[in-house]
Amino acid sequence: MARRRPGLRRRLDHLALRVQGRVDAAWADRVVPWAMAAALFALLVAIALAVLRQLDGGPSLAVWGQAAWRVRHGQRAWSSVAGRDPVASTWAFAAWPLLWASRWVPTSALLSVVQALALSLAVVPIWRFAREVGRLRVGTTTLLCAAYALAPQVHVANLGAFHPEAIAVGAVSWATLFLRRRRWWAYWACVGLALASRGDVGFLVAGLGVLAAVQGQRRVGWATAGLGFAWSVAAVVALDPTLAGRTVAASVDGSALAPLAAARDLVTRPLDVLGAIADRRTLPELVALFGPLLFLPLTAPRHLAPAAGPVVLGIAGDAALRDAAGPTVAAGALGSAPLLLAVVPVVLAAAVALSRIGRKPLDRVNTDHRLAAALALATLALFVEAAPTSPYNQPWAWGGRDAADAAREEALDGLRRADSITVSPQMAAMVAEWPAVREGPAAPPPRPGTWRPGTDAVLLDTNGRDAMGLAIWDDADRTAVVVALRARGYRVVLSAEGIILLRR
Repeated sequence: MARRRPGLRRRLDHLALRVQGRVDAAWADRVVPWAMAAALFALLVAIALAVLRQLDGGPSLAVWGQAAWRVRHGQRAWSSVAGRDPVASTWAFAAWPLLWASRWVPTSALLSVVQALALSLAVVPIWRFAREVGRLRVGTTTLLCAAYALAPQVHVANLGAFHPEAIAVGAVSWATLFLRRRRWWAYWACVGLALASRGDVGFLVAGLGVLAAVQGQRRVGWATAGLGFAWSVAAVVALDPTLAGRTVAASVDGSALAPLAAARDLVTRPLDVLGAIADRRTLPELVALFGPLLFLPLTAPRHLAPAAGPVVLGIAGDAALRDAAGPTVAAGALGSAPLLLAVVPVVLAAAVALSRIGRKPLDRVNTDHRLAAALALATLALFVEAAPTSPYNQPWAWGGRDAADAAREEALDGLRRADSITVSPQMAAMVAEWPAVREGPAAPPPRPGTWRPGTDAVLLDTNGRDAMGLAIWDDADRTAVVVALRARGYRVVLSAEGIILLRR
């Protein structure tokens, strides 16, 4: 009797095992994670620098650029655009050395590179955790690292100029690995760096401590939980966060305080916070967080403890920020990534979930190739749908300059360093190193005749578009604003390609 040939499924399984058997070795654990981290770093830096080259720094970069300029001149890290000190007002103390280092390195490039480095370094501990704790094979581990690298939250943060909490993403991921390896000095150093990145990170650290305590490391776990919780509670009490921003810059800056405000509201108005979480508008954010991993992290609820605080407070805080700022301002504050801090804990929980549902014939856990294919497809689908660097947005074309960019640079040449400036949010980063900068409206003022800039110069970029891609300004709006400002003593210095510069 002729021997029956194995089916396609069995042949695929055998092929996968042979391939993984060749690469499932110690050299792969030494080389592959660092190579993936380097590739992600190069990608994030290239995208961030391309955005900066096409003059799209935005209001967040304006806030930090202005703070860096003042630090270089021996002043406190104050931003007139946001109306506050971005370091002291959010407890982002880890950003202070970067502001000081801007004496030698251009601020925008420095902040973009450091942020990309912090985000990309998280790949290595994710790999090590999946291999050492989950006992997963190289193929499945690579898929998990790819799910993190393609997470929409990572790319939103990378394009949003500078997010100090990105430092905590890398620090907490390494802290989780050092906790497993019982390397206490390195662990506490990473915890301290994470806490110094922003006031609300303490809730993430507290969740990590609770997880450690539940898994048997009670002394370290409860000490970590107490430290993290005390840090964030102290930040709520000391900072007394408010979200009454009326400008795009204030809205972007307020996104750093939104989780702390939500933590306070969770005590004083718990029903409002729970209502924000159940709101329909939060569903896309949750799908973008859990969908790339097929919602598998939900089957490992204990390992989601570190993500609980960032998810609840991030969603509630973002909803409160939208309500406080209004639809026009919130539409311009797209650089915020409220669930960024939850990405690494969710990926690590997925590693645990995959280790439980896989087959373990010997030392490593085998994952069904159909599940692996579904995981890869979900990761790619959510990246294409939700990430700002989706192929639909043609990121390979970013970095070029058009006639409007030339007009923006020409407008800068028409300004004096001594001028006080009212500027559109889109161009705020370009004048961040001027002594006195105020943010102007992103949309046409409802009553141009009552608008009083009160500065020496007014620089308007009227090329903005709304969420639907429709132009915010038309010719009638431009004419009305120019006529109103002329009546207040301003004269038009430049009007080209939607860029208008007026001085008095």
